[in-house]
Amino acid sequence: TGVPMHYHWKVPDGYQRVLAVEPEAGILRGNERHTLHWHFAPKREGAYAIKVPVSIERAHVKTLGDKHLEEANFELSQTMNSVEHAAGRSMRSKRQQKMYLNVYGTGSGGGVLFEPEIIDFGTLVVGSEVTRVIKLIN
Repeated sequence: TGVPMHYHWKVPDGYQRVLAVEPEAGILRGNERHTLHWHFAPKREGAYAIKVPVSIERAHVKTLGDKHLEEANFELSQTMNSVEHAAGRSMRSKRQQKMYLNVYGTGSGGGVLFEPEIIDFGTLVVGSEVTRVIKLIN
């Protein structure tokens, strides 16, 4: 959309040593795209399926200039807070969206193969030399 949006990823507590995203939060200006870097470092063998929430809400910024974008202050309206408090319910849910990204990965013990699996030099005359080539495959 053409509306500036603030996003914030929250990797679930049990997976913070396994999964990370950079940047974790930021402002996405209207019609802008951000590249996010996801890092996966499994701590055990097996399959991982992680549901990562991202909170998205309209960004209230003083300026959208490139120099000041990272320093932009989010203005939370005192009026909205007062209305929410007086109403006894949160209006934040109407302003904030929560979406989920499904992340899948597998931790493996690793291993390599040799091709061929055996090197046989046969019988050689003392002082001679033979070379064999193998492939190491991951």
